[in-house]
Amino acid sequence: MIYQLLSNVRYPLVQSVIQKNMDGKIFINKNCKKVLIINNLNWVYVIGDDIDKEFDKEIIYILTENNKGNYIWFGMTKYWEELIRDILKGPIEYFPRLEWNFDNNIFNKTKITYEKYVVEKIEKNNINKVCGGIKNSITDFWFTKENFLDNGFGYYVEHDKKIVGLIISAGIYHDEVEIDIIVDSQYQKQGLGKLLSVTFIENCLKKNSIPKWDCYKYNEGSVKLAKSLGFKVINEYPCNIVKL
Repeated sequence: MIYQLLSNVRYPLVQSVIQKNMDGKIFINKNCKKVLIINNLNWVYVIGDDIDKEFDKEIIYILTENNKGNYIWFGMTKYWEELIRDILKGPIEYFPRLEWNFDNNIFNKTKITYEKYVVEKIEKNNINKVCGGIKNSITDFWFTKENFLDNGFGYYVEHDKKIVGLIISAGIYHDEVEIDIIVDSQYQKQGLGKLLSVTFIENCLKKNSIPKWDCYKYNEGSVKLAKSLGFKVINEYPCNIVKL
């Protein structure tokens, strides 16, 4: 029963909690028909259609007690929106996200030549430098550096002894690889994002893995980059920010 529920989870960054690649917590109700998953980034997903008032109120209590800021809630239903507003009285912001499908035929036509920057693979001998040089998404997503080195992969760009770009596997579920990318604000709009992405996707294809792109609907830079790499929007799904 639990396996069937968890197998329906479709968000790689939540699936990573199930696979223990990412730190988080899983709560299950008494009849094993409802599951709450929270990762260490405060991303929330509830799966199971039946209404269990006791467990549902317990979920609200858990979120309140463990609050470290706002929550990002994937796939929030009308029922949960009304329940949260009724109990917590706090604001809920709509944060629609886009799910993309990768088209290898379009990607194969992507040409990029860049002599100014060199892309380096993240390895044991440089991971401390990478984590200390830019937003540390590696341990956000993988809990420890060792876990990332054993199960994930990524690349970085360094300029004038400064890490200016980073791309990693934010989550890996079966043969799907979720992409997380960050470029220093002073180095944006120079093609670094595309350079890192092409290198990363080529590695995915060598591993017979499927690159996965997911982003906020109104993130113009991410949307434009995804399209240029051969990704096509296949779904818009609800995502909400719950402010406690």
